[in-house]
Amino acid sequence: MDLRGTGELTPCNGCAKGKHHQAPFHQFATNRASETIEQIHMDLQGPLDKSILGYTYTLGVIGDHSRKGWKEFLRHKDEAPDLIKALVQ
Repeated sequence: MDLRGTGELTPCNGCAKGKHHQAPFHQFATNRASETIEQIHMDLQGPLDKSILGYTYTLGVIGDHSRKGWKEFLRHKDEAPDLIKALVQ
């Protein structure tokens, strides 16, 4: 194994990208919802490692008007539509 280097150490691609500065994000005109449940943001995450109770998915929901958030745990992905309907009603 040859351990002699060239004397030059340059950052690897990952380091260079991690330290790269980026332009600021554009500020878009945003209109918040004026009523509860008028607009909601959701994210279904998984599959994750099975929890002690057997959950493998999480559903994150945020109401745009109140900014209140909910986190639900699911055993199967197909449980999500029923949880969303129950939340909206």
